[in-house]
Amino acid sequence: MLQEGIRPRPQDGVQAESHLAVATAVATGAADAGLAVRAVAASLGLDWIPVATEWFELAMAGATRATAQPLLDVLAGTAVQDSLGRLPGYDLSMSGDVRSAE
Repeated sequence: MLQEGIRPRPQDGVQAESHLAVATAVATGAADAGLAVRAVAASLGLDWIPVATEWFELAMAGATRATAQPLLDVLAGTAVQDSLGRLPGYDLSMSGDVRSAE
């Protein structure tokens, strides 16, 4: 924003509790810009500029792996992978990889 000559005015900002709330504030003109994930910005037809990449992992104790296996199976399933793969901004290339600290 600074590169474009736009001075942040956080005191004038709208408090948003979710990515959708941020995007809605921008789409309705209540805010000029905000931080939200690409898929939400795209769902409202907003321009999106990447700021950072975040990787998410599910961490668990090795002893709980059997208990979590149904969840892991759903996440690795074709239906979930296909749904997430259609959302812009998500990289599923490492989805399902298992690492062990043991």
